[in-house]
Amino acid sequence: MTSVANEAAFFRFMENNGPASDGGKRNYLSWLRYVNELYGTDFVNLTEHEVNEIFQALRGSQNTRERYTSDSAVSDIKSALNKYLAFVLSNEDVSNTVNDIALIADVGTTTRIEIETRLGQGKYRKDLIALWRRCAVTEFDRVDLLIASHIKPWSQSSDSERIDPFNGLLLNPTLDKLFDRGYISFTDEGSLMISPLLNERDISQLGLSRTMKLYKVEAGCLPYLEFHREAVYVKQI
Repeated sequence: MTSVANEAAFFRFMENNGPASDGGKRNYLSWLRYVNELYGTDFVNLTEHEVNEIFQALRGSQNTRERYTSDSAVSDIKSALNKYLAFVLSNEDVSNTVNDIALIADVGTTTRIEIETRLGQGKYRKDLIALWRRCAVTEFDRVDLLIASHIKPWSQSSDSERIDPFNGLLLNPTLDKLFDRGYISFTDEGSLMISPLLNERDISQLGLSRTMKLYKVEAGCLPYLEFHREAVYVKQI
C-alpha cells in the first residue's frame, strides 16, 4: 500500500487539528495516499504552491480517473493536502504560519490564539526534547520515536499552559497512551502510579513495573502532575 511520509505523526496531529472520528482521520490518509500514488508527491517538503498545482491537476483529470472524480471528492482531497501542509508547517519555526489561516480553515471556529498555539506544537516538542532529551521514564533516547505528551490535557489547558514545556513529558508510545487515558500517573517524587483498571496480567504484558519512575522531576511540572492525578488518573474501577 502506498504510504505518506510521517503518517503516524500526522495522524496524531489530527487528534487536535482534524476530524473528530478515527474514520474521518483515515479518510484524510486515504486521500493523501491516493495523491502519492498518482503523483509521487514529496509530502515532507510540501508547499502551498504544490497543493494548488495538485488541485488543478486533479480537476483537469476528473473525467479520466477511476476514483474520486466528483467535485466534492476533489475538494476533500484539497482539504487533506491543506491539513498535511499545516502539519508540515507546525513542525517548522515559521513565525508567519498563522497568517495563512486558509490552510486550516476546516478546523472550525477556532480562535486566532488557539491556531497559533496549535501550530506551535513543533516548537513545543523541541522544547520538551531540550528539557527531557529521552523518555522521562525508560530513558530510551530515540527521540524520533518518542511522543510529546501534555500532562494537563490540551482541552483543559490555558493558551500559555499548552505551550509550557513543564506541562509535558517525553514518553514512549505505550506510556504516552496509558498516561493520556489515565491508566498511569506519577507522584511528586516521580514514582509510577498504576490505575486499578489494569490488572497484573495487563501490567506484565504492557511491560510496566511498579518500580518505574520519572528519571527526574522538574519543579515546574509539579502543578501539572497534581492536576493529572486529580482530574485524569483513574483511581478506582
